[in-house]
Amino acid sequence: MLLAEYNEKETLEYLRKEQRQLGREEGRKEGREEGRKEGRKEGREEGKLLGKSALVLALLEDIDRIPDGLRSHIQEEHDEKRLKEWCRLAAHVKSVEEFQEKYQDI
Repeated sequence: MLLAEYNEKETLEYLRKEQRQLGREEGRKEGREEGRKEGRKEGREEGKLLGKSALVLALLEDIDRIPDGLRSHIQEEHDEKRLKEWCRLAAHVKSVEEFQEKYQDI
């Protein structure tokens, strides 16, 4: 093998390795950015849920003491539509007991 052929082959191999490395780095960069976007989205969604459950609890606390089981159930709810309906219900009931009777039907 001639020196020129050897150098050409070595150069091509080097360029291929560099290209693969650049591809991996770009892929990691894109993955990190996608992860950040997804994390922000999940954080906003979780914040909405926490806000709605906090509102339900605040409305009920204005009426009376909330039993621990009910409090836990409200805090563990992850259905945004259901929490929204519970907010409406909590705003209109006259007692925590009335809320307990009606909230599971929603």
